[in-house]
Amino acid sequence: MQQFNISNIIQSLKTSYGKDFLDTITMQLHKSIGAQFTFIARLDREQYVSKTLSLVAGDDFAENFEYSLEHTPCADVSDDSICVYPTHICDLYPQDQLLIDMGIEGYIGAPLHSSSGDVFGLVVALYSTEIEHSKDVADLFELFAGRISAELERMEKEKQLQELNRSLENIVSHRTIELEKTIEQLKESQNQLIEQEKLASLGRLVSGIAHEVNTPLGIARLANSTTVASLGKLEQQINQQTLKKSTLDHFVSDLKLACESVDFNLERASELIGNFKQMATEFHSDQQVEISLNDWLTSTAVTLKPMMAEAGIHFNLELDEQDIIVKTYPARLTQVISNIASNAVKHAFPSQFQPSQSKTVTLSLKGSLSNYSIVLKDNGVGMNENTRSKIFDPFFTTSRGEGGIGLGMSIVHNLITNSLNGTLVVNSEEGQGTEIELLFQTNNTLLLNSFKRATRNSYNFYLDFHQQLIESDPKIKQLFNEVDTDQQQRMVLKSMSLFILNMNNLDNLFQAPSTKSIIEKHQNMALTASDIKLWQHCFLNSIRNFDDEFNIKLNAEWQQALSKFGDYFTKALALNKSD
Repeated sequence: MQQFNISNIIQSLKTSYGKDFLDTITMQLHKSIGAQFTFIARLDREQYVSKTLSLVAGDDFAENFEYSLEHTPCADVSDDSICVYPTHICDLYPQDQLLIDMGIEGYIGAPLHSSSGDVFGLVVALYSTEIEHSKDVADLFELFAGRISAELERMEKEKQLQELNRSLENIVSHRTIELEKTIEQLKESQNQLIEQEKLASLGRLVSGIAHEVNTPLGIARLANSTTVASLGKLEQQINQQTLKKSTLDHFVSDLKLACESVDFNLERASELIGNFKQMATEFHSDQQVEISLNDWLTSTAVTLKPMMAEAGIHFNLELDEQDIIVKTYPARLTQVISNIASNAVKHAFPSQFQPSQSKTVTLSLKGSLSNYSIVLKDNGVGMNENTRSKIFDPFFTTSRGEGGIGLGMSIVHNLITNSLNGTLVVNSEEGQGTEIELLFQTNNTLLLNSFKRATRNSYNFYLDFHQQLIESDPKIKQLFNEVDTDQQQRMVLKSMSLFILNMNNLDNLFQAPSTKSIIEKHQNMALTASDIKLWQHCFLNSIRNFDDEFNIKLNAEWQQALSKFGDYFTKALALNKSD
């Protein structure tokens, strides 16, 4: 019985996979059994051929080849038989020319089974001399046939998986290309629709301006035609020598009035056209510029009035008492207001709805400490919850049959939340009208201007109160006197603004109609000695940072500083009250 070093064969296969595994085990078997040729082959039953996957000839690997199974011992192996022919193999298979040409004397072949039990390969050893210990070789083949079969099947599955992945990649790639084309087409269509909406907004602007310009031009033409007619009569009287002084005086007076009327109305028309040119330029340039919101809204309202009047809607404009200067994109903001107003005209007042009062749309501007808002409100039919939740969805419209495409409010939402960096708030109930608020953050300038407006005529009141704090504690007084006059003034202002914030009356104070009202609100706060004492403590803990904090230019940091000190004082005040 021949002894094989099976452990060495197994050890050599530990880290081998795929083609490397096949080559390793073929070489190990070849060396162990002493054959002239050893190979592992894969069967192709449809073609009735076998193709070697790993072939060792002599002491080295040889090129794989394919051969027919007809009239060969391999055909018997493929029928699930272990074929062992120690000698005279060519006599047994005289039509196997390959064996004859190779000078083969002995043959051993074992089938390789798939996991389903089918023979799908074989392992073969060819000898040029008679085989000794042929049964031991056959047993060795059987021993490793299962491992070879498993690796072949794993390789087959891996190949199928790779092909599947390639197929999926091709499918995904193809689908991706199709999707990209579809997305590009959708983007192009959307851009066209957005451009149509933009042009529609510009069209409404042109229509509004044309309507407004017609009025002063009509008056100017009437005054001019009246003047021409009067000149004709005057010329006739001069030619007939019937002109009287009283007639001439009357003519001069009328002419003066007519010229004034022409001048006034042409100036008005010129102003309107100038506004239109500015807005039209903004539509095309779309640049971020600094504008006065009061002036801009006034011009915008002029373009909206004809559309409102044609629909029988009373249009109001309410501006903030303080002119707010902001840096924004006027063209985009104009399109937003135009789309919302157009939406109100189309949907707020259906024929079957009759408001309790006259149909009204109000455009208003409100400014506060840290933000400003533009509000467009109507007293129309309002919206139910379902409509309200979908109002900004692309292509959602309640008037599809009337030609609506449902992009107007979607464009509004995209412009406000993206390029304009604002927030949209919609308040609406059925039968109660709709209010759409466009909310924007301001910069530190508005904060300071608002503060100055609120405290302009009540500075002495704050100063007196602050002086009480300083004089009431030596440590505070010492700290305050260590800085120069400018810093003292800034510290006073900071302390005052903090005081207002902690009293939770800042918004009301800034909107107070008079200084008297501001002072009354402060006097009614009923500050006690303990409140002042507590304020001293908070002030003492934060005064060292006042100067630097006050000079911070960014509004966010300014607000953070106010909030930090305000929270500290509010918590301390709450603890003091609980004691």
